Amino acid sequence: MVMKPEQFTEQAQQVLQNSQELVRRYQHSQWDIEHILLALLGQEDGIPAKILEELNLNVDAVKSRLHHLLEASPKLTHGADQIYTTPRVQRMLETARQESERLNDEYISAEHLFIAAIREPRG
Repeated sequence: MVMKPEQFTEQAQQVLQNSQELVRRYQHSQWDIEHILLALLGQEDGIPAKILEELNLNVDAVKSRLHHLLEASPKLTHGADQIYTTPRVQRMLETARQESERLNDEYISAEHLFIAAIREPRG
């Protein structure tokens, strides 16, 4: 299923855009959940970071771990013209859509993306 930008809140669109920028910054060819999680946690006053803080998790430590995972991933030797979406991201986006429907929300929000990302069993 192809999702359109208008299905997402502005904040969620910004998270997805920032996560794709992380793909380029880390010189990866594939867009994966770790990119999205790092973008979610990078939001100023974002709910995902607040949730982790409420769970007494160190947000900076989680961000650092994500950074190290992304740094350790294979890099391109030249710039990528196209970013490929992994099956994990496709499942995550579909789960986020389902979560927004379950909660009777009109749009997919950053919170739905976060819920879907942490529900991903692999990674």
